[in-house]
Amino acid sequence: MGKSYLKGNANNMVKALILHGTDRHTYRLQQSLQICGIQNITVKNYRDIPTERCDIVFVDPSLPYDPTARINSDLVCFYDCEDAPTDYEVGIAFEAMKDSIKYYCKMNWVGEDKDGIKLIGFPIASILQLPPVANVQLPEFTSQNAIPFFAGAGTFLGNHDPVKGGVYNSEEGINCLGKYEENTMYNQRIDWLLSLRKNNISYKGGLVFRGDNLSEDWQSKYFGENVIDLKTDQLDRIGFFNNLFKYRIGLNPTGHDRNSWRIYDLMAAGSILVSTDLCNQKALYMPKEIITIKDGEDLGTRLLELQPDYKELWKAHQENRNIIKDLTPDKVWSDFMEQMK
Repeated sequence: MGKSYLKGNANNMVKALILHGTDRHTYRLQQSLQICGIQNITVKNYRDIPTERCDIVFVDPSLPYDPTARINSDLVCFYDCEDAPTDYEVGIAFEAMKDSIKYYCKMNWVGEDKDGIKLIGFPIASILQLPPVANVQLPEFTSQNAIPFFAGAGTFLGNHDPVKGGVYNSEEGINCLGKYEENTMYNQRIDWLLSLRKNNISYKGGLVFRGDNLSEDWQSKYFGENVIDLKTDQLDRIGFFNNLFKYRIGLNPTGHDRNSWRIYDLMAAGSILVSTDLCNQKALYMPKEIITIKDGEDLGTRLLELQPDYKELWKAHQENRNIIKDLTPDKVWSDFMEQMK
């Protein structure tokens, strides 16, 4: 994989082809390629494959397979852009082509391979937008700004929809992959904020309520009226990062999945990164330093135990910031290609 045409430069543009089936989030791959300066085209039918040579081809495994089609490239990968690390498309193209394809590109994944195909991460557009944040000069760390901060919607791990007769339960019915027992729901974001209150720990931010099952009325039915007291206003990106710079403990409880994209924002801001158990998830870029809160563990109690070490923890977590600080589109593309050596 050391061929120079895959490095990309102004005089020798890398050309990528995306064969798109039913993947709903292919735009994420398209955005990432564009930011990396990779010329790309997306087609949904084999008959629309361009005749000119492509340097790399990404195949959605759900695409119908045409044995007569010719893909003019030495490097062909499967891809999917879903958030769930354990969900894999195994459609027609996957079954027909899996013996000849070496790499499966995902945003997040668990394990080393899928049916003998090596799992790798593709560039994520949100990371590529964060180096300016990671290069902002930070105010001095003091005990006064060692305050937990979180702002996000009150989403549910492993369950997007209301469960008839559901019961809020923070310890039972949930396993590391976000599975839940019938009639059980788990909202770790509510769980963590209530823990901070129980332990008399000051924090900034809270829940951003929206419509449907993210509304105040709906969530109050299941989690009690006191969830309304957790409400905060929705922040724009500037307001969000200003808070991260001001309050140095960044909370990363689960949303629909373990590895929230918010983790990269916290890394770029140099926060003391307090995260749910990622359950061995991997991505192209992962933090070097992380404080993991296991399922069922009380967040507030853990933070009280860590208080004497906050200043040293903050210094250590600057390594997370350094991962993002020097990223460029060329560097991200090079790191992507390095996985295939």
